[in-house]
Amino acid sequence: PKSAVGAGLRRARDMLDYADAGTVAAVLGCGRRTSAHDTVPFALWSAARALGDFETAFWTTAQVGGDVDTTCAIVGGILAGGKAGTPPAAWTGQVEAFPEWLPGSADEAGARHRVTLRVLRVLRVLRVLAPRVVRCLSVTV
Repeated sequence: PKSAVGAGLRRARDMLDYADAGTVAAVLGCGRRTSAHDTVPFALWSAARALGDFETAFWTTAQVGGDVDTTCAIVGGILAGGKAGTPPAAWTGQVEAFPEWLPGSADEAGARHRVTLRVLRVLRVLRVLAPRVVRCLSVTV
């Protein structure tokens, strides 16, 4: 079925050769309207442009503003399942340990748990870095 999200995804695909994230965000949206059609296409564009580089994907996504925590969480979730894997070690070293009630670890869990743990690591990093990104964006805007 036709939808605004589908139309945005087609536009995102057509803009993969654009290097300027600000231009792409102006066309696709970046979550300022906090709706799926204003968030998902840009997040997928950003992830597709840097599938093997978590840090580049994260900062490309964050630099345009909008609903930064949502777009970065989407990008981080996509990259966590791919070759970029987890965030850089320097980032994950700045967050607290998983809670004791979380069953298993990446070494003893099955494939589904490993992906879940990667996503949780991404979310932990985002929780630590999001306020810094917001402060940085506030200073530069």
